[in-house]
Amino acid sequence: MQVLKPSSRKYKYKIAKTYLNQNLPTDEIAYLVGYTETSSFLRSFKKWTGQTVNQFKNNKYL
Repeated sequence: MQVLKPSSRKYKYKIAKTYLNQNLPTDEIAYLVGYTETSSFLRSFKKWTGQTVNQFKNNKYL
């Protein structure tokens, strides 16, 4: 898999959602969208969506 290094938050969010829908591990998604620390990705994701990654995963089927 190729590592993407997008600079746009909107683009990172869109790519992260795609990877989350493919059920990739969170630490791998963080790396693939350009974060060196999973915790930074988790904080950013919550800012983008207002929900945690786990909440997003649980709600995507509703």
